[in-house]
Amino acid sequence: MAARKEARTDRAEQLQYREQKREENLEKQRLKTVELYARALELFPAWQSRGVRTNADITSLLSDKSDAQQRAALREQIEMRVIGLGMVEHATAWSSSKDENVGTVEYLRNVLKQIMVDEKTLRRDGELPEEALPPAMKVKTLKTRLHADGPRARAAG
Repeated sequence: MAARKEARTDRAEQLQYREQKREENLEKQRLKTVELYARALELFPAWQSRGVRTNADITSLLSDKSDAQQRAALREQIEMRVIGLGMVEHATAWSSSKDENVGTVEYLRNVLKQIMVDEKTLRRDGELPEEALPPAMKVKTLKTRLHADGPRARAAG
């Protein structure tokens, strides 16, 4: 009897700990989302005033700059759209230990060109946002436990 009581107490403590961790993780995610939205609020007007629209604009933006300055300028242009306009489908890695091309000026320039194609389509269709879009919170799926009548139980039975 004492072992069962102790096991119940242990189980209750585990459940309480897990609930506390879930709440902490959710709060971290909320704070990250708020920070991302604050960044979007900064980037949206930057896109309106300094966002490039053509390949010639990109060339002009990058002329007379070092490699690091070119990558920084391209990153800003990409972030203006990915974060500021909510074009999250174009989020990209800024570097990679597995692919040395990721993060290069040429790579980032191609990413920006693809984003600009989609941006042009949105502009033509009148679907560009008029203000910074709040980021969507990423929902994590939770693992579900198998029930006694689940697939494994039927296969075993």
